[in-house]
Amino acid sequence: MKIIPIAIVIVFLYSCGGSSTSNKDEHDHGHGGGAEGSSVVLSPAQMTSLSLTLDSIKSKSIADVLKLTGIITVPPQFKADVSSPTEGLVQTINVNEGQRVSKGQVLVTVSNSSFIRLQQDYLESKSKLVFLEAEYARQNKLAQENVNAKKAFQEAEADYRSGQARLASIEKQLQLLGINTSGLSQNNIESVIAIKAPISGVVSHISVNIGASVSFASTLLKIIDNSESVLEIVVFEQDLGNIKIDQIATFTLTSATGESYRAQVNNIGSTFENESKAIKVRAKILDSFDGLIDGMNANVFLALTDKVAPCVPSEAVVNYQGGDYIFIYSESMQHDLLHSGHEHEEEHKHTEDHQHEDSHEEVQKEPEAGSLAFLKIAVKKGSVAGGYSEITPLQEIPRDARVVTKGAFYVLAAITNQGEAHSH
Repeated sequence: MKIIPIAIVIVFLYSCGGSSTSNKDEHDHGHGGGAEGSSVVLSPAQMTSLSLTLDSIKSKSIADVLKLTGIITVPPQFKADVSSPTEGLVQTINVNEGQRVSKGQVLVTVSNSSFIRLQQDYLESKSKLVFLEAEYARQNKLAQENVNAKKAFQEAEADYRSGQARLASIEKQLQLLGINTSGLSQNNIESVIAIKAPISGVVSHISVNIGASVSFASTLLKIIDNSESVLEIVVFEQDLGNIKIDQIATFTLTSATGESYRAQVNNIGSTFENESKAIKVRAKILDSFDGLIDGMNANVFLALTDKVAPCVPSEAVVNYQGGDYIFIYSESMQHDLLHSGHEHEEEHKHTEDHQHEDSHEEVQKEPEAGSLAFLKIAVKKGSVAGGYSEITPLQEIPRDARVVTKGAFYVLAAITNQGEAHSH
């Protein structure tokens, strides 16, 4: 893409292009003279603050489209409310809002004296179970030898089974608190509970402070993984027949302009949402997730019939007095556009000698070195999709023509102001 820096300083616009004469009919050559001028010459002084982007007209696949609305959403399995597994006091907060975290990373620690006692109960129950197991084995052996009463064996067995159940119960409680009991001993009893990230993602909200008292299951913070976002499209009943699995959609964010994304339909809902007669259609996002946040609104375009046509970015087409126009830069036409009217200087002088010998009428000056000329071209605008517009030029344009894709509005302003200057 060719980038040409061009500044349009409005205060200078009356000095652009065409000549100022006392006889409009003789000197309007259709390239910048008058309100209906079709070209403008921009001097270097007018090229200091605005950059115009130029590109060729491209043949693109564009289609009749169905315009819908949608929202960026993250499936529930990629959102997490991180809660406290017990009551206690917040000791540390190891992350900040907006920080990326990995699954299993320690986020917050919480202290509770009952947590220490629970570990103590586990170690005591584990030690006692060793004795109960030995007693059970001894009574079992005696019972087989008919040495003791059957009742003593049954009591030993009941105590042993009860001890197993108690130990297993405490072990499960500790595992829920994040403690690995396989390495727990009287020398490494934990004083705090380490609360870890259940998923990878970004910390979206922290709702506690250090020293805060938290209760069981109270939410400490939230994590969301925006890289798993999907496009949720709202489709009304009359449009359902146009939606198909694997269909490609393009969408833009209502909060931003210019950036376009692609998505592929992978799920069509089977029930209407409330009484709206609308169904949710979900589409997998195919492009980069940069800039996509859960809850963003989107404008969605679904292609219906595909075709290849000449296209330009939609911002390259400007509407003026009911017509659509583009502006082109052509190297092959620069000489003619820059010097339009200069071949008539002698005619001007001859006319002045015969009509107004003492007249001070100006003759069009040669453009400054470095000036550029742009030509206005009328077009018929067609289908619009994905930030591009189909166009059909209504006059022949040079093969080397390049279209002003950014800044077309300012070129139109230059031509319009130039026409107003000539009208005076």
